[in-house]
Formats: sequence, C-alpha cells, structure tokens
Amino acid sequence: NTIETLKKEPTHVIRGLYTWLNIISLSIFYSSTIIILFPFVYPFDKQRHSLHKLASLWAISIGRFNPWWKFDIRGKENLAAKGEVVIYVANHQSQADILALFMLSTRFRWLSKASLFKIPIFGWGMTAVGYVPVDRSSKSSGEKSIKLSARHLKNGTPMLLFPEGTRSKTGAIGEFKMGAFRLAKSLNIA
Repeated sequence: NTIETLKKEPTHVIRGLYTWLNIISLSIFYSSTIIILFPFVYPFDKQRHSLHKLASLWAISIGRFNPWWKFDIRGKENLAAKGEVVIYVANHQSQADILALFMLSTRFRWLSKASLFKIPIFGWGMTAVGYVPVDRSSKSSGEKSIKLSARHLKNGTPMLLFPEGTRSKTGAIGEFKMGAFRLAKSLNIA
C-alpha cells in the first residue's frame, strides 16, 4: 500500500518533492533560455545545434542536482561522427531514459509525442530546438513527422526514435512501430 509506505519512509516524499522541484525549475530555466536565444541563434545556426547543447545541459543539471541518481554512460565512442546520417533507436523503460540520452551530449533531434509540445515554456523550447512532434492517433501527423525527421537527417543531424512509440508500463519490450524503419528505408540508411 502506497500510503503505508509513505508513512514508514517520509524521506521518499521529501526526495520526490525535491526531485520534481529541481526538474520543473531547471526545465523552466533552460526552456526559457532556449526560447530567448532562438531569434539570436537561428540566423547563424539554422540547425539549432547550440540550442540542443543547452537541452543537454538541462539533463546534466538535473542529474547533478539529484545526488542519489547515478547514470553510467558507456559506449560513447559508438556515437555518430559529426554529419554522419544515423537513426538512433532506444527502448523507453522510464522517464530517466530521456535524461540519459541527453546526457550523451551528442547531436540528435528526437521524435516526441505532440502533447509535450503543448506544455507552456517547455514545449515551446522543444519547438525552438527543432524536435519533432508526432500525434500517434493521426496518420497525417505521422507522415509529417517522417518528413521533418528526414529533413534533419539530410542536414546531417541524427534522429532519435523510440520504436515502441511509448514508455513501457511493464518493463518488457513492446511491439515496434514502423516509423524508424520507414525513415531509414526512405533514406537508404538501413
């Protein structure tokens, strides 16, 4: 029972509040910074890589401000070289996956559910960086997201997709959607 657990261990509540306060405040800070810098950056950096670097700093900051979290990143030498056309695919087991991927501090744009782009400030920051929204219930949104993703790839920016389309609720790998594979095939990356 969750309530009994919280009564026994109030530190979980304090840690949870501390963690969410950090995540929310750092998300507002970095998203606002990205939005403010966008008009100054875009004329010189149309691919908005510098704004994506700020998003990576967002994730690194969240990790550093939560001392009980440990991220062990291995295999960075396998990441794409600058300008290399690749599609990264990742399983989506928890919300920490997003932070870990941004902590790689490598270039990419990611495909994300459209509802996140509607969150004030945070979603506007995602749009400013050039991340790609998709509404999984709309075929036309899926087609548009494939076109936007292909444009990033053609400009030498890797794309990151979660082939399961959503976070796993059980921890087991879910059924893969075809978007990542269609995108790779359309650009002969496979």
